[in-house]
Amino acid sequence: MKYDHLIQLLSYWQEFEESEHSQDMKRFSIWLSRRTSHAAEAHIQAVRTAEELQPARERLLRNLSEAASEQEPKNFSFSDEQKREDVLHYYRHLPLNARISALLTRMHRFASFYTKKAFHDLEITNVNEFSILACIQGLGTPTKTEVAHFNLLEKTTGTEMMKRLIKLGFIEEFDDENDKRSKRVKITARGNNIMETAVQQLWELSEIVVGNLSDDQKHELSSMLEELNDFHSSIYFNDSALPLGEIIAKNVLQS
Repeated sequence: MKYDHLIQLLSYWQEFEESEHSQDMKRFSIWLSRRTSHAAEAHIQAVRTAEELQPARERLLRNLSEAASEQEPKNFSFSDEQKREDVLHYYRHLPLNARISALLTRMHRFASFYTKKAFHDLEITNVNEFSILACIQGLGTPTKTEVAHFNLLEKTTGTEMMKRLIKLGFIEEFDDENDKRSKRVKITARGNNIMETAVQQLWELSEIVVGNLSDDQKHELSSMLEELNDFHSSIYFNDSALPLGEIIAKNVLQS
């Protein structure tokens, strides 16, 4: 029929309203994507049966246990290539959501590895220090608490990093006129100079971090990461005081 697709869409909308008790179009688009891809995902999971993965899981757990019990872990070496493969690629044996989480963690660590190389000749040594300087440069004269919050850092961690940057002469601190208990910071001329150099290094860094993905893959990845960033930013700035279970119940759509 001419309007079959429209009728199907209305049916999905009704199902979404009943299951999620929501009429938010953005949430509906995410829900619809999951709903329509459910059959494909079920097929993939059926192919990757528990029986198929069980031997690799057992090897992985055994090898991790052996590694943890070593007296000198830094000298630990695997006796055969299969063991090495299981540990290096443990994420292949995880459920889908856990696999994505593990891979994102690994990508962060790879990026940190390259960042150290990019900054090896600079007095700022990591991307957190760069982000702090960039935040101060953009906000003008924020409080120290605001800088830590915007960079997703614990207050004590952010404060210690800013102490180092103050000692290096990249930022200055001064009293908040409206709240004597707070300190504000601003970037110095020396800080602006180091930022110019660091930005050039990060442009070079970005070439290796994205690997050999095609332009289409880069756009698709960027879009998904932006969506995840918006999702987690909303939680971090609005719901961070809630227990994890409540955060999940409030924000994660149930498939």
